[in-house]
Amino acid sequence: MTAFQPQFKDYDVVVSNYNGEPWSAATNTAFVEYVKGGGGFACVHAADNSFPAWPEYNQMIGVEVGADAPKKMAHMCVGAMTSL
Repeated sequence: MTAFQPQFKDYDVVVSNYNGEPWSAATNTAFVEYVKGGGGFACVHAADNSFPAWPEYNQMIGVEVGADAPKKMAHMCVGAMTSL
């Protein structure tokens, strides 16, 4: 997925139903910065389990990460995250 490098800052909101290959580290970082900066993000359906090894993403969508944590807390989360 190294070729996938969207300019998140060009959008008010990102709506995702993505569940495929992991994004590159650079794309992950750009997305986290976009959301931290106030960019909107709507996680829909399959996107709630697309990146199990990416803690910041799971925090954005309301999934607790860890051995004791519940598997899922929400199937659709909408909003901007300002504290990672």
